Amino acid sequence: MRPVLLRLFCVVLALSGTGCFNILETFADKTTNEALYEEALKLINEGDFDGALVKIALMTGEFPARREVVSLKASAHAGNCGLNFFNIVDALKDMGTTRLFPLLLAHFAGGTASRIDSCIQAEDLIESIGDINARTSNENMFLVLISFAKIGSILSLYADSDQDGVVTPGYDSCAVGTPGVRAAGDLTDQDARQLGTGLALAMINITAVASSVDLGNASLAALTEACDDLPPSYDFCGMTDPDDFDPSDTLKGVRTFVRENAVVGLGSCAGDATACACL
Repeated sequence: MRPVLLRLFCVVLALSGTGCFNILETFADKTTNEALYEEALKLINEGDFDGALVKIALMTGEFPARREVVSLKASAHAGNCGLNFFNIVDALKDMGTTRLFPLLLAHFAGGTASRIDSCIQAEDLIESIGDINARTSNENMFLVLISFAKIGSILSLYADSDQDGVVTPGYDSCAVGTPGVRAAGDLTDQDARQLGTGLALAMINITAVASSVDLGNASLAALTEACDDLPPSYDFCGMTDPDDFDPSDTLKGVRTFVRENAVVGLGSCAGDATACACL
């Protein structure tokens, strides 16, 4: 996160009603919650996301539960997840007819299990603020971008064996990986669930911010049509909780989305979700 992103973060706080006016002052006592918050902000600005999380962990009382602190902690995890706010927004605005999954795979090349877990933590923190109506437009937009980072990291880890930002030829997302083995190759059910929830959260929150934020909405609108093309028992597009997935059906829907090449997927099967369903 660069200085301009720090300024944007303060703007986000201002829009959400919390503000930075009493946070960014100079404090004599560097152990107060407010001083720790300031130090965490500085560390995020410098790209030291783990250092920021250490500072946040030292906060006491009810302070860590404050909305701006939860958002700050999510920002630190999102940094470890590989999210660069402005880069991904620009990529989405300019995506044109590019399919979403190849774009995210290229943008988040170098995915690792650790990066995926950081994405999940950031996602959970923003969701903990409240439901979609309780969150601000900025928080909902942030959740979209975190979810896209999670999807890109998962695709990068499993579908791009040489980590060059391009899908490995012949990759087949229908093959189920060994539980607990998170490495290039067959996608585990664990991370297929996370890929599915990431897409569902992104779709739901894109709708919430569409009137005020340009995220390549015309291209992303095709996702709804892709969901409609899935066999009914495969439809996962409203599932935001990993525990809700049925391994025999909805996870096949997630894998089908990766496999098709007409709307969103990486393209190892010629056609849409109907033609490329994982059986």
